[in-house]
Amino acid sequence: MTSKIAFLFTLVSLLSPVLAATNQFQHWYPEYRHIFQRILRQNCSDEYAFYLAGRKNFTRFEYYDRWIGAVNTSQLAFPPASCVLDHTSEWMKFNMAAAAVLLGLTPSILGALGPSVEEMSSLFIIARRPLLGICLAAGAPSLYPFRTFDYKEAIARLQDRNPHVRPRLFTRSYQYLVMIVEFIFAIGAIANNVTNSYQLGMQTSCVFAPQLWFLPILWAFLSILTHLFSALALRTRVNCERPYKTFIDWLRIQFTPIAEQKPLRVEPCEETRFSLVVAWWVSCYNPGLLIFGTITFSSLIFITVRDALAVIARYLTSLLVCRAILMYELGVLRAKYREEYERPESDQELQALRTKPDERLTLAQTWSEHGADAQEVRDF
Repeated sequence: MTSKIAFLFTLVSLLSPVLAATNQFQHWYPEYRHIFQRILRQNCSDEYAFYLAGRKNFTRFEYYDRWIGAVNTSQLAFPPASCVLDHTSEWMKFNMAAAAVLLGLTPSILGALGPSVEEMSSLFIIARRPLLGICLAAGAPSLYPFRTFDYKEAIARLQDRNPHVRPRLFTRSYQYLVMIVEFIFAIGAIANNVTNSYQLGMQTSCVFAPQLWFLPILWAFLSILTHLFSALALRTRVNCERPYKTFIDWLRIQFTPIAEQKPLRVEPCEETRFSLVVAWWVSCYNPGLLIFGTITFSSLIFITVRDALAVIARYLTSLLVCRAILMYELGVLRAKYREEYERPESDQELQALRTKPDERLTLAQTWSEHGADAQEVRDF
């Protein structure tokens, strides 16, 4: 797991020169906006001008900035951030510290409510809707990180947990209408997730890397890789019918409701080394992503508790919308799965009975022992 976390931070450090920008410190969150703007204008104008120039001054760094906490990669963003902090009151600093604690818990809170890898993998592979799955993964900013991937659990989720509670299957036209609404809400969740993460990165500073404004966006979309790898792991462990041979057929299925697709047949297959490697990667990557998100969010400054609550509420909105769509799709998938697997042995025995009449008595006795109704035995 340590290697995975190190890989994430190495990737961030390599991308920082490319993604570095000088458009921070222009917008702030509402509660302390007027205070930060006044400080930047009256007390930190020189530091802000140095930041906007975008040219590093190694003499300044060697003789001043490095001795108050700056590092080589943060030469530009550190001076204005440090200056603004120097001119804020202790009360404001306590408020920002409390907000950092709240934000640090955000990845865990969202993860507890987020979709599991088994649920998303079922939508990708068994339901054959990877396009919708990618939209939901991008719109839901976190995932449940405490389970290792198990393909058996993904298959078990298709079994009806309560036969009296079944999703309402609409008519064909309503199914397509529901699908359109799902994509609209999923795209809206993605837009909300992107803008919220972008604003969080631009209107705050990260204490361990103030120049890396893109860290919240990076965290929000790294979970997509987990779902893709989990879907790949499930694909190597189960056999599913593939009703498409060309890209056009695949694209058509992406916009076909599950209830309108052909019946499903899912069978487990033997474990391979590749499936073990992918499952191991997912089990290590998920906790690493949680740690990365916790470190990033708990290191943000220039945001208050009230503003942090608004940020968390927006993340929760996207997550709950995507989870509602996922739960509906899985409910329809379970109903579709039952259509194919409900009493499959009975159909096979009926076919054998028609071809081998001598086995009628034996099959009737077998059905009776398994609790079949007397009327069913007489019918066959």
